[in-house]
Amino acid sequence: KLQLADGVAFLAQGNFAQAADRLTRLGMVESNSNSFLVSREDAALYGALAGLASLHRNALVSVFEEYAAVWEFVPTIRDALRCFCRADYNGCLELLHHPQTKQLLDMDVLLSPHSNVLLEQITHKCLVEYARPYRRVSLQDMATKFHMPQQALTLTLANLIGSGHIPQCRINFATQCMEREPPVSSKTMAELKVLRLQERVLDDSYALLVRLACLEHNHTVERSSRRGRGGRNLGGGGGGGPHGPAALEALDMDSSDDDDDDAIVDDDDDAAMEIPMVPSVEESRPAANVSEQ
Repeated sequence: KLQLADGVAFLAQGNFAQAADRLTRLGMVESNSNSFLVSREDAALYGALAGLASLHRNALVSVFEEYAAVWEFVPTIRDALRCFCRADYNGCLELLHHPQTKQLLDMDVLLSPHSNVLLEQITHKCLVEYARPYRRVSLQDMATKFHMPQQALTLTLANLIGSGHIPQCRINFATQCMEREPPVSSKTMAELKVLRLQERVLDDSYALLVRLACLEHNHTVERSSRRGRGGRNLGGGGGGGPHGPAALEALDMDSSDDDDDDAIVDDDDDAAMEIPMVPSVEESRPAANVSEQ
């Protein structure tokens, strides 16, 4: 009784997965003993629709075979279940969208608020299961098979791909096909990692060559606002020059300030004299401070 009550409560809340888990495990004995709560026909109907909307196809096949006698109370839903288990998704949707079936759902107290959501989820599940074994599917053939407008089908498939229900797929509008991208092999992933590592090593080597060239010619490029401190990227330690602990304090070419920096030139007597720096040829790049020994 509690299991049946839980299933009905979950169904009323729109939690179809939990409802299917409770209702599809009810056998003939449970349905007969709890007919005062929910009739056997209603219990079979609720379990079948909730299972179609939420259960995996393999699980649904096992449930359909195990409780075959229960589905005899709802022949239309039984046939829809059989079509789904046999991969006849078009036949399953035709039975569920039949006027008599829709009238049955609309007249039910528990199913009427969720009938449209249930049918939509079952339709999406049929589309997902239909496209699962194929590498390429024609949108026109698929629309003809499911009796849907091609534009509406394309939009539905795009939403399913975006939500991850149809993984590794894309819609090719040039060929009007939905194509499944081949999975990336481990060899390809290793090659991509090696290429990224190669680019990183080359970038670091180029930066090191620039620093060594500055050290060799006793050039110190710094921003006036950071004068007297270690560079942001290169640190304050070192000892490359004779007049300071760090011959190369900073190499910062990404400054966004518009103020011109001053060039600091140290003479032989360690006296610093500030002179205005010649503006750079590129107006967009700010001037740098060059200190020459």
